[in-house]
Amino acid sequence: MLVIEEQLDQIAHCPMCGKVVSYGRVDRRFCSVACKNRYHNRLRYIEKEKQKEVRHVMRVLHENREVLEKLIKLGMTSIDRLTLLHLGFNMCYFTSLQKIRNRWVYSCLDIQYELTPTRIKNLRYLWEGVGEETAAGELPTG
Repeated sequence: MLVIEEQLDQIAHCPMCGKVVSYGRVDRRFCSVACKNRYHNRLRYIEKEKQKEVRHVMRVLHENREVLEKLIKLGMTSIDRLTLLHLGFNMCYFTSLQKIRNRWVYSCLDIQYELTPTRIKNLRYLWEGVGEETAAGELPTG
């Protein structure tokens, strides 16, 4: 019985269509050249789609950062969320989220901010305040 199970495990199935590969080399994976080509074309398509998604996310993050940087350059540290949306900011995209002193602090690449139900506040670059640690050992949030 064990010999039959081992032989069944050794029978190769085409990863594209599932047919048994019953002829050719022992290590043959595909039942035909057409299945082999379809399989590898599908892998390339999947990889291209992943790269497209990554490029989209990075583009949105950079657009968000540009909006935030313009606000910082204007000297603004707080802005209404609705106004921010009109400037093209997408609230769904950020690079990190951490809890500091019972507040949620978001980061968009190298810019930090706090998000409240109506505003974004404490807008600043990540490196601002570095070296100015508080008594609790935490960095000030602006």
